[in-house]
Amino acid sequence: MKAVSLALLLASISPMLWVQTPELKTSVTQLSGKEEAICIMEDSVPFCARYDVSGLHTNWPWLNELIRKRVENDQPVLTAKHLPVPKDFPEQTEGNNQRQYDVSLGSHYRDLVSIQYAGWDYGQGAAHGNPYASYVTYDAKTQQAVSFKDMVLPEKRAQLELALARSFAAWLQSQGGDAEGQEQPKITDDVVFTPDGVMFYYNVYALGPYAMGAPELKLTWKQVLPLLKPQWRQRLQ
Repeated sequence: MKAVSLALLLASISPMLWVQTPELKTSVTQLSGKEEAICIMEDSVPFCARYDVSGLHTNWPWLNELIRKRVENDQPVLTAKHLPVPKDFPEQTEGNNQRQYDVSLGSHYRDLVSIQYAGWDYGQGAAHGNPYASYVTYDAKTQQAVSFKDMVLPEKRAQLELALARSFAAWLQSQGGDAEGQEQPKITDDVVFTPDGVMFYYNVYALGPYAMGAPELKLTWKQVLPLLKPQWRQRLQ
């Protein structure tokens, strides 16, 4: 009798509860030709450049959809009407407009997946290209993007920024620089979660001159966990 009751109980549970999220797998997808010459309307004027745009495909359909929307927002060349490329458009890439963009897996820790959206733009005649990157964290439980800033307790924000400032000073010292007179790091959503802690990323020019590069600051879980809201502290400890 007990066996029959157990069988009936198991049968009554929705099959969706038995479905396990498959292990995340990723692959790179080329979205434009390699150094493909493309012209579109940009800021109401024709703009031509050599594009090299790649995306990321996963075995999680919901994540693919979120990545697709972000990529199309970042790279209007993928959805905009293409204009004829002028016959005199230079064949070589050096010294001419270039747009490079790629998507990669930053980390997969617990139920949180951090995706990096990175690029490099060069305008004709510029002294150098402009690298940039941003990170978006997706929660596999809710299948939505989440903000690291929203994970932090409001009353602990100053404490976290002090920890970041100390990490930045140590990073500068390792680079032979000095923290005096530099911008101080603020809490950012450009983060990657790892088994050891949280990596905070800051773009070129965010904290100093171009020559400084893009600082990467690490805080341990011992430093970060006490500063998080209870629901996140419970999930990440």
